[in-house]
Amino acid sequence: MNTVIRFTSTQKPDGDEYKKITYWNRFVRTKVETVIMLALILLSIGCGIYRLASGTMDTFWAILCIVFLFYPVLIITQFNSSIRYHLKHRDPSETAPCEFCLMQNGILIDVPEYDVHNFIRYDEFTHVYTNVFGFYMMFQKSKVLVMIRHNDIPDGQKDAFEDMMVAGLNTNCKVSKFF
Repeated sequence: MNTVIRFTSTQKPDGDEYKKITYWNRFVRTKVETVIMLALILLSIGCGIYRLASGTMDTFWAILCIVFLFYPVLIITQFNSSIRYHLKHRDPSETAPCEFCLMQNGILIDVPEYDVHNFIRYDEFTHVYTNVFGFYMMFQKSKVLVMIRHNDIPDGQKDAFEDMMVAGLNTNCKVSKFF
C-alpha cells in the first residue's frame, strides 16, 4: 500500500487554540511545574495555619507564606505574557497556508509562500499524542516537530494516516491519546 494523503493547513495554530495547546504542553504534558505550584500553595496554607495556630507567626514566615501563595499567579502572568509576545513576533511561515503530504516514510511540509520545505520521518518522533484539542502532536523529546489538525485531514483518511505513522514509528516512541 503506497498511500499519499495531501491537504492544506497551517503548521501551527493561532490565538486561543495556540494558548490552549501551550498551556497543555507546559502544565499537563510535563507535570513538574504543576506539582511544584500546587505544593507551594499547600505548603503556604499549611505553614500559615500552623504558625497562626501555634502563635509563632512572625514577619519572615508571613512574607514567605505570601510569596509561596502568589508564586503561581506570577508564573501564570509571566506565561501569558510570553505567549502574547510569541504570537506577536512568531515566524509568519508558521501560520501561512502550507501543504501537508503524509506518506509511508514521513511527513512533508511545504510552505511555498516562504520557501519552507521540511521532511520529518516518523522514526524521529519520541512521543505522539493523537488527540490534543483536535490535533495530532508529534514530539522529539520536548520539541514539537509536527502539529496536524484532525479536521484538515481528508474524510476517511485518518485511519490510513495513523496506520502509516504507527508502522513508521521507532520502537521507543510512546503513543498516547489525550482526550
